[in-house]
Amino acid sequence: MKSINLFLVATSLLLSAVGVARAQTLYSTGFESPPFTLGASPNGHDGWVQASRNGLGFTVSDVESLSGTQSLFSNNAGEDGYLDFSSVRHDLGAWDGISHLQVSVRLWMEPVTEENRLYGLYLASPLTGGIGEIVLGLTISGSGVVRAGTQWEPTYTGAGIGSLSSPTGSWLTLELGYDPATTLKTVSVSGSGGTVSGSYLGGLAPVNVNLGTDWFGVYAPEDENGDFPLNRSGLGYFDDLSIEVIPEASAYTVFGGMIGLFFMELFRRRRS
Repeated sequence: MKSINLFLVATSLLLSAVGVARAQTLYSTGFESPPFTLGASPNGHDGWVQASRNGLGFTVSDVESLSGTQSLFSNNAGEDGYLDFSSVRHDLGAWDGISHLQVSVRLWMEPVTEENRLYGLYLASPLTGGIGEIVLGLTISGSGVVRAGTQWEPTYTGAGIGSLSSPTGSWLTLELGYDPATTLKTVSVSGSGGTVSGSYLGGLAPVNVNLGTDWFGVYAPEDENGDFPLNRSGLGYFDDLSIEVIPEASAYTVFGGMIGLFFMELFRRRRS
């Protein structure tokens, strides 16, 4: 009977350790009402503020949504759109700066999105930083090219780290990771057209997250016909942002050691 009780205790500890290993959510949002207002900027709601270019073109929409009825809309289409870069930002919540950080968001690009329009997820520093101050960023274009890096330039002028075959008309998952213990930074974007990922080492630790848009290429004004020759028009929607942490590995080590001791004791008693 004592052996059985000991086994149950050990099993309970094992389950506890598995529970600890799960990611813990620091902040998440689907841009629902409340606190967000349909048709309005997210600025001033639920900790969101305007960042690069005062968040031009970002409003809350009900046209496309993954969960609930609303999402964050970035309008960069046609003459009435904002054919430039812009972003909105949020802090990282109660992140302790030690635990492994994982940030993800879902992205929908309408099929009309042109090849040089970019939508992205960025981690930045300092707290007031926009996409020009990123320490890790990931963008995907209307043509499916994925760009990433630990500075702004590679996310919009880089050759890219891969490509998705079907980037528009379906929900994509964009993820950024940061492990303070190793300074490893990871990026990933996945969807029906595949998965592209990359990794980097070093650099500053992040302080906030930006949802933003940009365009690939050297700036050029409208041509004589009033057209934008860089093919940078687009419509993008962000939904289900999540900021999570994975607790320190030391916690797993302690639990694992305790479980090991219990099973060793169980084995000793069975032999005696």
